[in-house]
Amino acid sequence: MIEYYATAPDQPIVFPGHSVAGPHDAHRDPAAEGTGRRLRRAYRRRRRFSVCLPAAPEATHFVELDRARDALLAHYATNGMFPTSVQAVTPAVSCCVQNAGNLFCCAAVAADWTSTPWMSFGFSQTAPQEFQFSYTGVTGGQVLSMAAIGDLDCDATTITYSLRCTSSSGVPACELRSPTNAD
Repeated sequence: MIEYYATAPDQPIVFPGHSVAGPHDAHRDPAAEGTGRRLRRAYRRRRRFSVCLPAAPEATHFVELDRARDALLAHYATNGMFPTSVQAVTPAVSCCVQNAGNLFCCAAVAADWTSTPWMSFGFSQTAPQEFQFSYTGVTGGQVLSMAAIGDLDCDATTITYSLRCTSSSGVPACELRSPTNAD
């Protein structure tokens, strides 16, 4: 599932298989009917709570997990295995509780990312974000799961983007999954 967001309530929204469709565009995909309204509501809800979202919100989960995937595949190519450790959520305190900069974000603290496995494949956060990350590497280094966990509007409903990598006969493969619920 791909999520679409407007960065402002009056900005165009891009729908799959279409060019730019504005909030009042009559040529909108019928399957996406009502999407613009939902996006504008999502924008207003997010604006009230947090501004640590980048222009494209997928940068905080898909791009970060893509970056982690690339680093993990490079680690596998070098070492013949994925890092074999378990790391509970980092940072340890939820972004809503941290409220960094009074924006309901997790602060970018370099010390949070100095533990294994983060250091073993070079993953860290250098800017405020709305997600905590966890990692589980199974003994033997052939299976791993990583997650980006966030509560975007601080209503105690979290969403989880997950990355699962496996290796079969020395050939690693990774799959990125969207949340099954909405926040």
